[in-house]
Amino acid sequence: MKKIYLLTSFALLTLFANAQVIFNVVSPSPISGMYDFTFAPDSLDGAGGWNGGDLNDTANYVLDTLAFAYDDGTTIPTGATAASGDSCSCGPVISDVNGKIAVLYRGACQFGTKALNAQNQGAVAVIIINNNGDAVGMQGGDDGVNVTIPVVMIGEDDGAIISAAMQTGNVVVFIGNKLGYFNDDLGFQNRHVLRAKQFANPSPISQDASQFEVELGAWIYNYGANAQTNVTLTASINLGGTIVYSNGSTPISLPANDSAYISLPTFSQPTYSNGYYSLAYDLASSATDEFPDDNLVSADFVVDEEMYSYCALDSALLPIINGGSRFGEGQFTSCISFKNGNTSSVGLFAKGMSFGAVTNADADLIGKYFSLTLYQWDDVFTDINDAAFDNLTGVAFGEYVYINDDQSIPVYADLFPQTPLNDNQWYLGCVTATDAEVFIGYDNAIDYKLNSITYKTPMFPVGETAPTQAAFGGGSGEGDFTTQAPSIAMHMATGVGIDEAEMINITPYPNPTSDYISIPFGKLEVDATITISDMSGKTVKTVSVSMLSNDVTTINVSNLPSGMYVFHTELESGSVANFNVVINK
Repeated sequence: MKKIYLLTSFALLTLFANAQVIFNVVSPSPISGMYDFTFAPDSLDGAGGWNGGDLNDTANYVLDTLAFAYDDGTTIPTGATAASGDSCSCGPVISDVNGKIAVLYRGACQFGTKALNAQNQGAVAVIIINNNGDAVGMQGGDDGVNVTIPVVMIGEDDGAIISAAMQTGNVVVFIGNKLGYFNDDLGFQNRHVLRAKQFANPSPISQDASQFEVELGAWIYNYGANAQTNVTLTASINLGGTIVYSNGSTPISLPANDSAYISLPTFSQPTYSNGYYSLAYDLASSATDEFPDDNLVSADFVVDEEMYSYCALDSALLPIINGGSRFGEGQFTSCISFKNGNTSSVGLFAKGMSFGAVTNADADLIGKYFSLTLYQWDDVFTDINDAAFDNLTGVAFGEYVYINDDQSIPVYADLFPQTPLNDNQWYLGCVTATDAEVFIGYDNAIDYKLNSITYKTPMFPVGETAPTQAAFGGGSGEGDFTTQAPSIAMHMATGVGIDEAEMINITPYPNPTSDYISIPFGKLEVDATITISDMSGKTVKTVSVSMLSNDVTTINVSNLPSGMYVFHTELESGSVANFNVVINK
C-alpha cells in the first residue's frame, strides 16, 4: 500500500457514497450525542419492502421534536421502556405526532404498518424502539412501500433513556446525512479505517513482524461547508497501559465536500505480548469541529494464546454479539475463513468454536440445535471476486444444543477430530442453524469495509447447508459483499502428532442425565483420564479411572449444574474418546 495521502478526483462522489447518516440527540444536554441505529433502505423498486425517505439523501434530514405515537389499544404508560414489551401504533394514531418525529415500540405488527399509521397522522419521521436488544434491520412488510418518511430503529437501552427524557420534557433529534449541515465538520467512521486483518490473532502464529503486522490508514471526510487546514490523522496503540505505537500524518488542507486517504506507518514489533491492543485513530484540524463525535475511531485487536476471530471479543475474550443474521427460511450457515503460512511449525489445530445466536422476541433458544464444521477449502481463486465453493471437505465437527435461553450469550463446542492445519491452506470454520426462528450472532459494530477493498480476501462466507457465496446482503466492501463480522471465534491449540491418536466411538448413558453417567469402554483393560469441560471451555472436573476389571465406568455428575458438557477421554494407550453429555435437573 502506498504510504502517501491521496486526494481523489472523484471525491464528491466518494463522499456521497460514504454519507455520514447519523442519529443525534440535540437536546436535552444530559442525553445529547450520537446513538447507534439502523434505518429503512430506500429504493424505487421497493427493496426491503420500503419505497421512500432515503436518509443518504441530504434533502431528507429531519430535525424535530419527538412525540409518542399510540392508538386506542396500546398507550405509553408513565415510565414505559422497551424492556417492558410496550408496543404502539398498530392502529390509527390518536396522539399528536403532526409535524413531529413519532416514537413507537416494536411488537404486535409489521414495521411498515406502524410507520404508515404515524405518517397518516402527519409524522415527519418514525423512530422504532426495539423491545429485545440492539437495533436490527427492518423489512417494510405489506405497508412499507407506502411509507415516504424516514424510518429508523434504536436499541432497547437507548430507547429507555430517550423515553424517560420524553416524559419530563421535549427531546429534539437530528436524523439524516449531515453533509453541509455544519460549517466545520471533519469525520470518519469505523468502516473507513484499516484494522488488523482479524480481531483476534493466535500468538503461536503471531510471534514477530514476519508473522504479524497491522497496516494503518483511513479515509477522512470534510462534511462541513468550510475548507479545513492543518488536517491530521494520528493513531496510537495501547497495550496494558503502555503506548506501543504513536504516529501522526503530515498536515494537509481539505476543501469542503472533499475526502482524502491518509496512510500511516505499519505497526510491527520484534515480538508480541499477549493482550488487548487498543488502537485509536484521531482526526483534527485548525478549526474547532462542530460535530466532534465522529473524529475518533477505535479499531482494537487481540493477540491471544488460542483465540481467532473477525468479530470483537469482550474482556473475557469471548465473541461480542449485538445482532443476528440469516437468509431464507431453511438452514443457514455462517463461516469465518482462516489461512496462515506458519501453522505446521507449531502443530496448530482448531480445538473448538465459540458462537452465539438470537431469536425473534416470540421465540427462545431452548432445544435449538447447531452443527459446527471445519472445512478444508481447496478451491483455487485469486480473491473474493472469483472465490468458489466447489471443493469443501469437512475435517472436524461439533454440535451444540441450547439448554437455556441464552440470547446473545457466547457458547462453546469442541471440534473432533483435532486435525492439524496445513500451511497456506484455506479453511472455513462454520456454524449452521437448523431452525428458521434462529439468527446466528453478528458483531454489527465492527466493519471491515476498508480491509475488504484493500486485501480482497473472503472473510465471512455464508450459505444454507454449507457456504456457497463469499458474503450476502447489505454489503459495502469489495464486490459489494458484507463487511460486518459473524460472532464466531475459533479456539486454537498447538501440539505434535495429534492426528495420530486413534479415535474411539463411545455412547454414554443415560443421556441426558441428572446424577450419574455410565461410560461403556468395553474390554480395554487400561487406565484413562476423563476431563469434563463446560460450554465455555472451562474444565469443571477431572476423573482418573481404571478399567482392569470393569468395562463400564460410572461417574457422579450430580454436583454439576444443568447444561451441556464435553467429556474428553485420554486412554493410557494413546487413544482418545470424546462425547457430549447433557445434564438436566
